[in-house]
Amino acid sequence: MVSKSIVEVNENGIGSFATGFAIINIFCGLGLLSQPYALAEGGWITVGLLCFFCAVCTYTAVIIVHAFEEVRSRGGVAESYPDLAMLLGGSWFRRVVQG
Repeated sequence: MVSKSIVEVNENGIGSFATGFAIINIFCGLGLLSQPYALAEGGWITVGLLCFFCAVCTYTAVIIVHAFEEVRSRGGVAESYPDLAMLLGGSWFRRVVQG
């Protein structure tokens, strides 16, 4: 049983610790199967590419978090990516994000 202090659920969903744990769990599970094969096929350049794409994904996540915080600080309500897109780019951008 996990104590409530470790996995806190806020009003928007799971807490940051549980989210980080889930992401690390998925990455480790997939990495155990795919990364050795990718390294064998691509050579050492794949390690550099992996680090580069990890940095790009981290930067993108930071931008999205700042966008949600900016919308909240201006009194807006964005509960999903399409809501955020609607507030930042209008209905056309919302349709692009929704797919």
